[in-house]
Amino acid sequence: MRLPDGGTQVDESRDYFSNDGDLVPKLTKSARFKSGEPTDTGRVSNVVVHLPKPHDPPTQEERDKTDETFSKPEQIADALKKAGAPVFDPFKNVAGDSDKFRVIHRTVSPDGRYAIALGFAREIINWDDFVRESSQDEKIYEAKGEEDVRNYVVDLAKQRILGQTGCDYFSTDPGPLPGRIACQVEWSPDSATFVQEWEQKTYETGAAGKIGAGPKLAGVVDVKKGIDKKTLAYVKNQPAALWMDVEQVDNDGTIVVRIEVADWNHDFEVLFSLNERLRLREIPSGLRLENLDIHRLPVER
Repeated sequence: MRLPDGGTQVDESRDYFSNDGDLVPKLTKSARFKSGEPTDTGRVSNVVVHLPKPHDPPTQEERDKTDETFSKPEQIADALKKAGAPVFDPFKNVAGDSDKFRVIHRTVSPDGRYAIALGFAREIINWDDFVRESSQDEKIYEAKGEEDVRNYVVDLAKQRILGQTGCDYFSTDPGPLPGRIACQVEWSPDSATFVQEWEQKTYETGAAGKIGAGPKLAGVVDVKKGIDKKTLAYVKNQPAALWMDVEQVDNDGTIVVRIEVADWNHDFEVLFSLNERLRLREIPSGLRLENLDIHRLPVER
C-alpha cells in the first residue's frame, strides 16, 4: 500500500492447512519502506498467529467451510467449461511466430501476456517429432540432445518472439525431471522483469531479463555469472557446488536469491546458505546486474 509520504507499507500473510483442510498457525509480517527503498521483507521477522484448534470431530459448520474453500477451484473450472468458447477472441486469428515455439508450462507472467518458450535455431520445425506424451488437453514436447535448442521470451497476445533468454532448457515440462532437471521462472508483479533458472545435476544456469515498451526485450544478463563474483569469496578453495533459488523479483528490478553451497566430495551435502540481493538496471547498451548485498544464513539442522 502506498503511503502519503511516498513510502510503501508491505503486509504479508501465509496460511498453512493441514491434510484435513484445517487452517493451522499462520505467519504474518509488516514493514514500512521509504520512497525508492526496495521492498525486501527478507529480514523482517515473522509473527506467528496461533489459531483456535478445530473441534474433533469438526462441527458441520467447520466441514461446510472447509468444503467451500477447497471446492472453489473446481467450481471456477466447471463454470469456464460450461461457458464454452468466448463470444469474441481478438487474438484468435493471430499466428505470429507460433510455428517456431511451444510454451514451457508454468512460466506465464502474472498478467498472462508473456511466457518462456522452447524453440530451435532452425527455420523449419516438425513439432510432431518432439512429442513426448499427449493427452486430450495438452502435449508435452521434449528436444533433449538437440544442439540448436533455444529458449525464447514470447508475447502470447501477438504470438511473437521477443528474444532469447540465453538458456537452453529442452522441454515444455518444467520438471523436476529424472536427474535433478528442472526449469523455474519467476516474474515481478508487473510482469516486466523475469528470471529463468534451470539445472541438471551439477550444472545450473540462469538469465534475468526485462521487457520494455513495444513490447520488446530490453536485454538479458547471466545471473549465475553475477552471483559467482560474490559467492566465490565465501567458498574460497573448497570443492563446492552452488545451487540458486530465486525467491523474489520486484518491480524495481531487485532480485533476491538463496544460494546453497554443497560439498562436492560428500554427496553434495549442504555446507551453508547465502542470501543475495541483486538489481537489474537498464543502461544504454542493455542491462546490467548489480550486487546490492550478501549475507550468510544460519545453518538449519
